Amino acid sequence: MKIIIETIPHEQHRYTTVGDSFYDPDGTLRIKVSELSDWRREFLIGLHELVEVMLCKHDGISTDIVAAFDRKFDANRAPDDDYEPGDEPSSPYVRQHCVAAGMERILAAELGVSWKEYENELVELPEVPQITRAASIDQRPAESKVLSVLGEVSQGTPVVLPPPPIPITSQANGVHLAAYNREDSSEKQKWFQMSKRGWAGALLCVVGLSLIAKPGASMREHADTIPYGTAEGIARRMFIENSMSYIEDQDRQSGIFAIGMGCGLIFWGRSAWRKRMLKVIEQAKAAELRDLQLAQARREQVAAEHNNR
Repeated sequence: MKIIIETIPHEQHRYTTVGDSFYDPDGTLRIKVSELSDWRREFLIGLHELVEVMLCKHDGISTDIVAAFDRKFDANRAPDDDYEPGDEPSSPYVRQHCVAAGMERILAAELGVSWKEYENELVELPEVPQITRAASIDQRPAESKVLSVLGEVSQGTPVVLPPPPIPITSQANGVHLAAYNREDSSEKQKWFQMSKRGWAGALLCVVGLSLIAKPGASMREHADTIPYGTAEGIARRMFIENSMSYIEDQDRQSGIFAIGMGCGLIFWGRSAWRKRMLKVIEQAKAAELRDLQLAQARREQVAAEHNNR
């Protein structure tokens, strides 16, 4: 994850706002904050934007959706209305905005920032001129450039929308999506890829093999510690030697049972790991599909708005 938060002159924003966020083509999150009179106020805006965009990402709300709503809200704003777009109940990110605003207020109190003076400075900032919006297009991602260009072209100008982006193959814990997207995906699963119960089974197999390879070893070690010099010692050693064949059979049977249980745990662990991984991959595919659908819907909406002009 790469996040860049920087201050810029207020008039260089894409639209009238004090904090803007978008993703570069390489996945870098950029947050641009208007230059203010106090670094603490700039920090509060950057914090608000970071919390808000991360919550939106978690809930599947893209930065383009947020920017589109902000533009629409500003276009229909009454002259005496100084509320933020995120405060509007119909905002797609109203919950995320309120959480970020709460954290912003807490940090403002800790930093000794007067909230009233802070708000007054933000309200007094001028609107971003149209010429600046066009000049800042080249500094934004491809999709954001298209949306801005569509908003600036004159009526009747043909617009060619770019094709939907090619989805990047998801990766989950180092597992390539294509390797697990077929029914024979178990053949691609490596030997060490299993859950904790699988590793417990492997340990149990090792114990079982040691019992089979050296049956009665522990009893022999115990017999070697018994002295020969007493009648009791001689009797105990003779008893152990006479019972050794039975003890060895018991160890072999215990070893076979341990190996059987261990193999069962290994298969169970590998199956559980694969099911969990397939679930992660399906979630990643669903997220990619949702992003593509949102982007396509936005393209169609912008195209329809342009054609109706």
